[in-house]
Amino acid sequence: MRLKNINYSANVLSAIVVIFQVLLPTAWTLPTNAEFESPYGEEMLKRSKAAEIKSFMDISHDPCHDFYNFACGKWPRINAAQLFGDYSTDRFHELSKGLKRKIHKLLTDKKNGSEIEDKLKDFYVSCLKAQYNETHYLEALRAAYRQFGEFSYFKQKEGGNATTTTATPLAFEWPKVVAQILKVYGKSMILSVDVLEDFKDTNRTMVYLGTPTFDLTQMAVNIMHRLQEVKIYANLNKYLGIPLEAAKKISKDLMAFEKSLSEGATDMREGKTMNELLTLGSVNDLKEEYRELFNVREFLEEALNTTQLPEQIYVYDKSYLDNLLQVLPATPAHVIEDYVLWLFVDEYFLNGKEEQPQKWCTDKSKKYFGRFIDHAIYQQYRSLDYEKEVYDLWQEIMAVFRDYLSGDRYHWISNATREHALKKLERMNLTINSYENENFDSYFKQLKIDASSYVANIQAVLRRNEALRINKLEKHPHGIEDDQVLSFTPAYNTFSNSIKIPVAVLQPYRVWHPLYPRAIKYATLGFLLAHEMIHGFDDEGRNYDAHGNTHNWWDEKSTYEFESRRRCFQAQYHNYTYAGNLLPDSISQTENIADNAAVKIAYAAYLRWLEQEKQKNYDIEKSESFATLDYNNRELFFLSYAQLWCEDVQTLFKSLLALNDIHAPSMYRVIGSLANFHDFSWIFKCDMDAERPMNPSVKCELY
Repeated sequence: MRLKNINYSANVLSAIVVIFQVLLPTAWTLPTNAEFESPYGEEMLKRSKAAEIKSFMDISHDPCHDFYNFACGKWPRINAAQLFGDYSTDRFHELSKGLKRKIHKLLTDKKNGSEIEDKLKDFYVSCLKAQYNETHYLEALRAAYRQFGEFSYFKQKEGGNATTTTATPLAFEWPKVVAQILKVYGKSMILSVDVLEDFKDTNRTMVYLGTPTFDLTQMAVNIMHRLQEVKIYANLNKYLGIPLEAAKKISKDLMAFEKSLSEGATDMREGKTMNELLTLGSVNDLKEEYRELFNVREFLEEALNTTQLPEQIYVYDKSYLDNLLQVLPATPAHVIEDYVLWLFVDEYFLNGKEEQPQKWCTDKSKKYFGRFIDHAIYQQYRSLDYEKEVYDLWQEIMAVFRDYLSGDRYHWISNATREHALKKLERMNLTINSYENENFDSYFKQLKIDASSYVANIQAVLRRNEALRINKLEKHPHGIEDDQVLSFTPAYNTFSNSIKIPVAVLQPYRVWHPLYPRAIKYATLGFLLAHEMIHGFDDEGRNYDAHGNTHNWWDEKSTYEFESRRRCFQAQYHNYTYAGNLLPDSISQTENIADNAAVKIAYAAYLRWLEQEKQKNYDIEKSESFATLDYNNRELFFLSYAQLWCEDVQTLFKSLLALNDIHAPSMYRVIGSLANFHDFSWIFKCDMDAERPMNPSVKCELY
């Protein structure tokens, strides 16, 4: 996953179906390393892992026809997705559940005198108390949003004219309110304003004006629109007291308005680069260009709390702002006001809390205090041995790719271009996302948390985050959304040319463990590291140099060859069918390029390790397999890779994931990458036969 292009499809689904969720079953507590230090304990651990691998497999499937279902065919029976429970299940979901159990323990342990942890526990308690002190909660909720306006239903009730269906002058000053909310609470709506590194020169920052994150993209399927509508009117009715029919009308209007807004945004699948999406413009010129819509200068001055604006800023996705020129004047003022107030107040709703208060409040605590919680969990469960495994493996993965770039494997890339690639690889760094250098004492010292005031606590956290940036023309040091994603998945950051590994991946037994055969480690953790590494060289990452600046270091011939290979992946994955439809014909192939290269690099690193170990232990390959599993070590590598992507998705959500996720569905992350891998076909003895599609005659390959 590339950090600057974080895909929020999973978060979108979570937000929508949370009102239907039921409490997750409590998993067994994992044993400690000490329990496996004896030969007997080690053998039991290996037998347990072998049994798990076997339990997910469905050997009725021909591995040369459908390796995904061969490896994962029984996963849905064991980890079934549910419409009114977990809409999807996969390995990373299991990782997050394991981490959340540790977080829940941290939140519910008795106070120990630590100011930081005690404030964290008070926040958790305030969340639990909110439903029991409903009067106080509802009063605080209404007071929070009413500082900015009022919903149309209440205005109409008081005699205002808020039901007209034609466009009216904007009595509600949306630019001013949106800018104020952004300044005080850091929440973007209708427009986003970010201060980030200049993509052309990361030694300085620039202001970016552009598209906010929408709950649903323009490609969302009807069922998701319907669920979102239900969520909105249910909350408006329950928490604000708007009668059901009136709430339904507001909900429908809000959804239609957001759909009109989002249709102006460029689809990521078009594969446009940052250079193509960004337009450099002067504030004065932008003020003139959009004068009929809003005053750009006044908006930025309010949002950034300064009159000392830079002369030039970037507009991200100008087509979106141009679309606003059509959408906003045609939208009734009361709909715009309702939309802004709904986005603001949605932060404080207790969605689905009654059925699962402890889980829900744990998630909320993780959302608002993610950095400290990750740090605390890291300190509590830290293992220097596991960390060394990660960093050593990273060096092995880099070494393989370095040798490939230095040799003739990538003969289609010119020598000059490969020199640039090698420089970028050498500057790429990997860190565990433990926030060890974060000044938590300073952050929490000025943060007031009241165990009885949930709404006020959220406001305090959001205000504190914004207060950290006294000069709002500086880069924001504390992004809640990025923190949430970085807790559970590795990520590559284009601007810093770096990879961050979440604490969750360090949990033993979930995916890998030092006592498992090394084939498993290379196929899972090794793949994940290689995948993020390749993002620095995919169809987006190749536009940035070793320092994270946009720079075309590819010569014409190498660019032509790269594009030819990218088109091969585009055609291959578009030909796959999922949920009854062909996968989108996406120009952007970042994730497929990374998947295909990573599994090959991880496998090559594993083979190198084997050759080195054979010098000390000639029979190493025998010990690299499970006695109770009828597959050798090389077959185990591919089984482990495939089972990294085992998943079950509730039928109603499959189309949404296929349309909205820049990753291929999990089954095709397995089938697509292994069908292009000659070594896989050789290991599993797959003939080049149309009836056995895991070894097609045409294979796509880039790295």
